[in-house]
Amino acid sequence: MPNGDLRQQGGICNPFCFYDVLGVWLQHPVSPRQLAWLSGHCGAPLQGPPFVVNRTARFSSAYRQYLRLLQPQAAVLAWLAKRDDALLTYVEVAQDVIMPGEDELCAFAEQFNRSFVQHRHRSRQMTIFENGNARSGARTPGVTFQWYSDRHSKLTGEVDCFHFEARVSGSKAIKRHGFTCGNLSQVDLEDWFARLWSSKAIGLYRKDLERLGRWLDNRRKRTRRRASIITDSGYNEDLSRGCIAYRAVGSTAQGLIDSFGRGPFVYTIKPTFDEHAHEHVPELVEKVA
Repeated sequence: MPNGDLRQQGGICNPFCFYDVLGVWLQHPVSPRQLAWLSGHCGAPLQGPPFVVNRTARFSSAYRQYLRLLQPQAAVLAWLAKRDDALLTYVEVAQDVIMPGEDELCAFAEQFNRSFVQHRHRSRQMTIFENGNARSGARTPGVTFQWYSDRHSKLTGEVDCFHFEARVSGSKAIKRHGFTCGNLSQVDLEDWFARLWSSKAIGLYRKDLERLGRWLDNRRKRTRRRASIITDSGYNEDLSRGCIAYRAVGSTAQGLIDSFGRGPFVYTIKPTFDEHAHEHVPELVEKVA
């Protein structure tokens, strides 16, 4: 579903938000003609599972068809708003940032993996895959996050794209975050993301490994030492201790905070989703000295 208006010549594109996936249950199944129309206004045709599932919903026998709509256009949102038999059970809101080049994209993605934290994630565990993509946890009822940098933008086709998405599952979570079939086209997605970051449900953090090592030593000895222990040969014992602890928890801010809490060894970074996102990479580089 390319949109040429989103492209910018010779540089980074302002971040843009969109509905990546919508999951909707219907009481009255749509006709083949309506499916064909929906397919023409989504990013992928609705041809069989998982895009069209004709069965009774487990939670209510009144709902008889499930539609999985990828990158629905405004016409589809308007169509949903007019139906009184639709129930929204899944919303995937995405934010794309187009980087100036591959080097900036790779550096940004690598540091984002180390810096991203989802608070109150319960038993869900963050996973960083071999290709560098990551997620904050398996998709379960509530809100989880996923991001990747190895695919082109679904809206513009540009290849140096960092894609970040919030996956809201379950009718309760969807209602809590303000989404309904009737208001999808009215939600300001950029403002929704901004409020999500400011709510401190998620955040980006940089670490101070030297301070971490000192904090761990003080906690073990029940002291309040403020100066680092540096030997005559210049060896920094606190920095070494902090590096070992950081690696033990997975070399991520998520692992660090899950294991030791939000101590004086982590610092909040301003969310980096703006038109100069790639310029914030140095802010994500962890302070180790």
